[in-house]
Amino acid sequence: MTSNLHAYGCGSPIRLPVIQALAKGSSADFIPNANPRYLGGDSIVWGLIRGADQLMHSTRTNGCNYYQVDNAYFGHNFFFIG
Repeated sequence: MTSNLHAYGCGSPIRLPVIQALAKGSSADFIPNANPRYLGGDSIVWGLIRGADQLMHSTRTNGCNYYQVDNAYFGHNFFFIG
C-alpha cells in the first residue's frame, strides 16, 4: 500500500502496536524502523525520540501535516494526540 500518510513507529517496541493500529485505522503506511527517514506526505509520529523530532521538522518543511502521539507525563495510562 502506498499513501500520502506514513505512521512512523521509530523503533520503540512498546509503542509499535499503537502506531500500527493508527496506521491501520487511517490507511497509512506503517514504518516500524528505528530512526526512519521521512518519506514525504503527512506523518504520524510518537513523542520526540528516535528521530520523531526530525520527522516532524521534515514534514513541516515540506508543507505537510504531522500528528504527534505521546503518553501523558502524569497518568501514563492515558494518551493524547497533539
